[in-house]
Amino acid sequence: GTDYGLFLVLRMREEMGNGLDPKAAVVRSVERVGASISSSAGTVIAALLALMLATFVMYRDLGPALALAIAIMLLAALTLLPALCAVCGRALFWPRTIEGPQGAPAWGRIAERIVARPKRALAGGIVLFGALAFCAVGFAAGGFGGSSDDGPSGSGSAEGNALIEANFPAAATDPTTVVMRFDRPAFTELAQIARAQQELERSDVFASVTGPTSPTGRPIPAPVLVELRRELGDPAGLPLVPPAGVAVAEGLYEAFRASGRDISPDGRTVQVQTALAAGPAASTAALDAIPDVRAEVERVGRSVGATEVGVAGIAAVSYDISNLSNDDLRTVLPVVLVLIAILLAIVLK
Repeated sequence: GTDYGLFLVLRMREEMGNGLDPKAAVVRSVERVGASISSSAGTVIAALLALMLATFVMYRDLGPALALAIAIMLLAALTLLPALCAVCGRALFWPRTIEGPQGAPAWGRIAERIVARPKRALAGGIVLFGALAFCAVGFAAGGFGGSSDDGPSGSGSAEGNALIEANFPAAATDPTTVVMRFDRPAFTELAQIARAQQELERSDVFASVTGPTSPTGRPIPAPVLVELRRELGDPAGLPLVPPAGVAVAEGLYEAFRASGRDISPDGRTVQVQTALAAGPAASTAALDAIPDVRAEVERVGRSVGATEVGVAGIAAVSYDISNLSNDDLRTVLPVVLVLIAILLAIVLK
């Protein structure tokens, strides 16, 4: 919106310098600049509406909002701003005086030469930008979620990450969460949950898996968890220190207590923390692996009787246009076609 305003105001000042009165200068400016900023805004609006195709909900919701904001700024630039410029007239540029016509500035002279020899300029541009594009061949994006750097050597963040990596499983530091829902409470389905974790661990798409039957990275037999549940109750409600009279080894008590974080209060929903074999969850390789991850999770979920499965995490929000539904297409395509029609009308006029 600021750019649109600058284009109009500077063109108005230029036309006033050429001898036009303020109102005529505004009319002339809108005639010349209006088409340019309209086509520019139309292009940006179409690009932002393309975000409606994203599977990442934040992007999908943000696209139409920003497109609407650009449309409002364009409307203001073509109506409100010209009216204000016409009313303010020369006072708009006070205390600077508007000088008369001057010679073309440096960029004007460059533009005149390019227009005079368009074929040479086109060939030179193709060679220059083609060479720059060739330098990008083989370039791989760094990822979606930013750097996973541990921080400068010797810093507190680096030391903290080193402690986490040394004492916790890989799935605890960079997790992609697998969620499964069952018809019955999890503690009656622990054998299936343990089998699900084992199948995920054997899969080629996961490097590390932790969950209710291995909350600290070490597996706990399902019968032991069932017995602890019967003796101690809900693990989520246990105190940090074993209560008096509880004859359970400290390590086993802590592991059982930790299992409560992976089971919902109603016991029907279970989460399993995983580390992807493709690499850090923010990397491009991890994003590309998400279709295989989803397929493997669905396969394992069906094999253990889960009614619903899902994958959550940084990598799981990657774009996957292949999942676009027909409803999404019916919503997006009319808007895109209308924008294309508007752009064609501007160009043809």
